[in-house]
Amino acid sequence: MLYQHKRGANMTEQELERYLYKHVRIICTDGDVLEGYVFYFADAEDNEPEEAGIIIQNEKNLKRDVSVSLSEIKSIEII
Repeated sequence: MLYQHKRGANMTEQELERYLYKHVRIICTDGDVLEGYVFYFADAEDNEPEEAGIIIQNEKNLKRDVSVSLSEIKSIEII
């Protein structure tokens, strides 16, 4: 299932929250590609700076969790 967004700013917090507890592939706005399991979602009110984001367990390096803000996401898909 693929949900593509031109920029994270076009994705709502509710849309981002749908990926919680899913394995995803994220293409970041800087070109980085991340794959992992989304185990945490933070809405803008609970996050600093005030922007929604997710934390994934990086499948390529299991010792490193990666935080991704909504504005950093170019596209995201469930894998």
